[in-house]
Amino acid sequence: MKRAFTLVELLVVMAIIAILTASAGTAVSRAQKSARIAKAQGECASITQAIYAYREYSPDFSLSEQLMENQEATEDKLGFILGKVQGRGGENVPVLYNAAISNGKILDPWGRPYYVTVRAAESDGNLAGMDSITTGVYIPNCNRLTDGEREWKHQ
Repeated sequence: MKRAFTLVELLVVMAIIAILTASAGTAVSRAQKSARIAKAQGECASITQAIYAYREYSPDFSLSEQLMENQEATEDKLGFILGKVQGRGGENVPVLYNAAISNGKILDPWGRPYYVTVRAAESDGNLAGMDSITTGVYIPNCNRLTDGEREWKHQ
């Protein structure tokens, strides 16, 4: 005689599958959050390194024309690291940073623009000149991160 599954057995199996699916979904969302944070950290470091590389690329290039304070990262403002600027001698500055650009803005992994600061470094309260600069790249939607994850927002 053929034996079939009872309704209770089917419901138990469906409940187990639902529990496993829910726990897997939670793990995936945590992994996605960690991946976005890691990507944002890497992009902040890359933007900062590209700004420093621009300064070191040639003595003809000066960051004094590129100073900005808490500005939205756009193609216009950061064109000097995106290969959209020519040097004083007419030579092209190489592409120092390959950005994810949408509507002219350099976006973080959450789809919001980064904000950038480039200024002369302070030494004893005085501006030390363009031979010494500080940069900062941060994510404006940092409220999505926990307190431990916010520490890296400034480079």
